[in-house]
Amino acid sequence: MKALFSSGGAGSKKGGKKASGAVTGAGVSGSGSGSGSETMEPIELSREAKEAKRQELVERGRVLKEEIHAQETELAGLETQLYDQAVMIPNTTHPESPIGPESEARLVRIQGVPRLNPGVKAFAQPGVAVTSTTGSDILDAGGACGEEGRALLGNVSEYPLLDHVALAKHLDLVDFESATAVTGSRWYYLKNEAALLELALIQFATQRAVKAGFMPVITPDVVRPEVVQACGFQPRDEASQTYWVSTVAPGSTKATATTPDGGAHHHHQHSALCLVATAEIALAGMNLNRVIEESQLPIKMAGFGRAFRAEAGSRGAEVKGLYRVHQFSKVELFVLSKADHGESDRILEDIRKFQEDIFEELGLCYRVLDMPTEELGASAYKKYDIEAWMPGRNGWGEISSTSNCTDYQARRLNIRYRTNKLRQLQPQQQDTSSATPGAGGAVSNSVVSTEFVHTLNGTAMAIPRIIVALLETYQQPDGSVRLPECLWPFMAGIKEIHPK
Repeated sequence: MKALFSSGGAGSKKGGKKASGAVTGAGVSGSGSGSGSETMEPIELSREAKEAKRQELVERGRVLKEEIHAQETELAGLETQLYDQAVMIPNTTHPESPIGPESEARLVRIQGVPRLNPGVKAFAQPGVAVTSTTGSDILDAGGACGEEGRALLGNVSEYPLLDHVALAKHLDLVDFESATAVTGSRWYYLKNEAALLELALIQFATQRAVKAGFMPVITPDVVRPEVVQACGFQPRDEASQTYWVSTVAPGSTKATATTPDGGAHHHHQHSALCLVATAEIALAGMNLNRVIEESQLPIKMAGFGRAFRAEAGSRGAEVKGLYRVHQFSKVELFVLSKADHGESDRILEDIRKFQEDIFEELGLCYRVLDMPTEELGASAYKKYDIEAWMPGRNGWGEISSTSNCTDYQARRLNIRYRTNKLRQLQPQQQDTSSATPGAGGAVSNSVVSTEFVHTLNGTAMAIPRIIVALLETYQQPDGSVRLPECLWPFMAGIKEIHPK
């Protein structure tokens, strides 16, 4: 169209070319003898012919634009489908991880002796593989641990042990009824010594983490959904455990919008943020698109934040009291390491040792499980769960976990580090300008490149479940609760909790 209406008369030349405002006679007449060798002198189109040609080009442009839009829409849909399928692919798993469901978890060790209610003769759940029955780590899988193990199962209480719900009511520590009226089920108010106990546990875990070389961080509790997904969680699933935060009121005309296919989508899926299920997500996102010097690794962080979980579908005894709630305080460990499986596996064991040291100092009886493949989640390459014995449940309850995610999260968040890798360069690739002075002009094969880091995470303190374990473990005959000595400096002088 520009050529059609540009200035220049018929037959005029500019730069050795035909004027753009002229067309050949063959082009006007549409005549084509088929030879293609005839060259007719250009003639100038009339105003009417130009307008007709312009309309033809406008229509052609409109059709092309519609075709492009349709193909771009189709391409966008296909890319979305491909991405949605791709992000469902989990990390690889450690070659030594047990294969199968939760029942295939491998028992690593048990620390301490469970407190049992009168009449209870066995404590370990069946279906957990036994790896050892010697020394102080008495491992049991339904009573098959030998005479030594059965003898140690004799820590039976002389009085009935209450669960944490009864203890909390007796000691006026938790208000579930008011929270249900204000917010809904599985929310709670911590009161009196329980409020102090949460703050004490946060301080205790954070100080131990700082002494172990972790940098303390207070994390945001709200993040973009892209960060949640990059960490291996699926915030857009129909059965999502993720809470969404939106500035659009429910029921507002802006809350939903019509899609091109006539469907509806929620406004918050495109504009809002997510409440984090763990500070791990915020700590990982803190390093988004970051390039780190290799000398800085490993980077160790201890983040405090609130965790929010919808806990859709959970039922039964696990939802009772403080064990499975929608919001809780948490101190989370997060580490960036070099992309070396030996290095990150070593750090995983260090994190597990740190967790065990904390729970031993608290005086809890716990066991460590090497979790099987079906329990690893999307991001974990290898994971340990730590479960405390909870007399009120007459069973084990998870209080902590730690995972090596290798480079799964780092690839999605683009977290890399610079490294000098020695590789054999081809002669044409060698740069003599990089020769080391004094080395006889030898060419260095050291090439600066970047690699994705390995990320690891571990729970230092998940507050409500630790409160459950402490109340039930340290309860006394009169209904009071003795606190472990390591928490005394943070409890305003309180060493025992008594009825009001």
